[in-house]
Amino acid sequence: MKRVLSMVVLCALLLTSLVALAQDGELELAEYVPEDGSFSAAYPAGWEAAEIMMLPFPSFWFAPEAEMIDKFIYTGAPAESGDVIGLSFVAPTQIIAAFGMGVAEDAPVTEMASLFGMMLGEPPVDESAEEGEAAEEEAPEGEDMEWEMPPLPEAEEVTIGEDVIAGYVEQSNGVYDQVVYVTKIADDVLAVTTVITPVGELGDEHKAIAEAAVLSIASELTGEEMLNAMVMSMLLPDEEGVSADQLDGEALAQERCTVCHAAEWWDAQDKSDEEWEATVDRMILHGAQLTAAEREAIINYLVETH
Repeated sequence: MKRVLSMVVLCALLLTSLVALAQDGELELAEYVPEDGSFSAAYPAGWEAAEIMMLPFPSFWFAPEAEMIDKFIYTGAPAESGDVIGLSFVAPTQIIAAFGMGVAEDAPVTEMASLFGMMLGEPPVDESAEEGEAAEEEAPEGEDMEWEMPPLPEAEEVTIGEDVIAGYVEQSNGVYDQVVYVTKIADDVLAVTTVITPVGELGDEHKAIAEAAVLSIASELTGEEMLNAMVMSMLLPDEEGVSADQLDGEALAQERCTVCHAAEWWDAQDKSDEEWEATVDRMILHGAQLTAAEREAIINYLVETH
């Protein structure tokens, strides 16, 4: 009896996942638009959509049931057989250079898909490591350990919709199976969709959902506007009554920027006003803790002296 009930539950989940497929094979879609109107995207009709701020980009999650999203966010993996979780977002190409990923802003969508495949996929489990043994060696005391880019999954160029070129990644990491589509919807804006299932359950119907979702993504924002919004959202609240001209930009740079590198790094550089602003914003995206006034004071100091 338990086996019969289990089969009934599994079939119900699978039917829920596929209910958006009409009789003629066309996918029925619903539209999602966040309150700020930053982008729009489609997802399977009858599914649940949720805006969960895990990414710095305009994004949303979708699944047949809201509980599937919640469990995935909490555990990092599909909770049960039959679970399907999708994620769609837009991202500025400038973010690639800002994070120093080694991929050019104007790289083809296949390279972008490889990069996002790495970023969106859990690292494979290192089964060769013995129990209790650290997977990574610690750097000797007093020495810095350089960050190494994890291996990128292979991506292929595919044509979807009406002659839309996309980067496509299909991967499994032992935690879940995943498909990733990346397209360009503007010169400096990427559309990204991933659909995730338990290991061994990724099928053509899930790829069709991901394809339809990424094709539907639209935004009127430029990549520069998105990047600026990301930086502004990461700034700390300003102290009341304190403006940039009241702050010592040099002292702030020495205090905040030397956490990651020595002052000689910026002393040896000569940049334009726009380049220094972009440099400081890149540091904020990397985690530099600044208020809006402190950001402006540091930029002013660097522009005036370098």
